[in-house]
Amino acid sequence: VKLEKESELRIEIGNDAPLRLRLLNGNADIFGTELSLPPKFGSIFHPTQIRFVFSCYGAMVEIESTTETDYIVDETPIVSYVNVHAILEARRTCAKASPSSDSESFQ
Repeated sequence: VKLEKESELRIEIGNDAPLRLRLLNGNADIFGTELSLPPKFGSIFHPTQIRFVFSCYGAMVEIESTTETDYIVDETPIVSYVNVHAILEARRTCAKASPSSDSESFQ
């Protein structure tokens, strides 16, 4: 399955079968945890552990298990989450660099 930039692979699987994924190239994550490249046998997930795979820059993912359905969406809330994280991280860095007596650093 090819994931384009800022796209998400949504996966629905049964409750009794584990899901095996393998990242072939690019980068992708599951709930912020990056998939490693390339695991020899793929990563195995319990059915309740995974519902989507997100890629910021694009990736190729192989699904080695049977799914009830899987599809790619281009509009995902994860992009907003990544942007909020970047803004908060920049503010934390700025606050660390400011003297602690500077009251304007908290505005």
